[in-house]
Amino acid sequence: MVQCGFEAKLDRSCCNLPPGSIREENGVRWHVCPYCTKEFRKPSDLVRHIRIHTHEKPFKCPQCFRAFAVKSTLTAHVKTHTGIKAFKCQCCMKSFSTSGSLKVHIRLHTGVRPFACPHCDKKFRTSGHRKTHIASHFKHTELRKMRHQRKPAKVRVGKANVPVPDIPLQEPILITDVGKIVLPWYFAKGV
Repeated sequence: MVQCGFEAKLDRSCCNLPPGSIREENGVRWHVCPYCTKEFRKPSDLVRHIRIHTHEKPFKCPQCFRAFAVKSTLTAHVKTHTGIKAFKCQCCMKSFSTSGSLKVHIRLHTGVRPFACPHCDKKFRTSGHRKTHIASHFKHTELRKMRHQRKPAKVRVGKANVPVPDIPLQEPILITDVGKIVLPWYFAKGV
C-alpha cells in the first residue's frame, strides 16, 4: 500500500471496485477516484484530486486572469497583488509574499533538490521544474518515433485530438466604402 500526504491509497489490486465508489476497510471509508486507482479517506481530498483529471479551476483571482483548483492556492496568490512581502530570507534579505515562495527560494542557498525524476538521476528544486523535465523524456521518445515512421496522409488534428476536416477557403474579399468586392483574380495570379 502506497500513501501520500492526503492519505491516498494507490494499490487496489485486492479488490475489484468500480472507480467512483466508496469501500470500507477496517472501519475506514475509502473514496475511490472515478478516473484512476487512487483512494482517499476524506471526500474533500478526492474532490481536490479529481480536479487534476478534469482541469477544473473554480477559484478565480478577482484581480487577474489566474484560476486555481485549490482555494488555499488562490489565497496565497492574492497576496502577491497586495505588494506586502512579510517573509524575508535571512541569507540575502530578499522578501516574499508567501511562506511557500520563501521556502522554494531558500533551496537556492541550501542546494536542496527534493524532487527527483522517476526516469533518471536528476533532482529539482521545484515540482514544476521536475514536471517540465519529465515531459522532455517523452518529447524525445515522440521525436524518435516520428523520425522512423513514414509520413502518413496529412490529417489535421484539433485540441481534443479529433481529426478536423479540411475546409476549402473562400475567395478573399475586400470591403470598401462602396461595398464588398470578391477578388477572383487572387487565385488566378497564384498569390
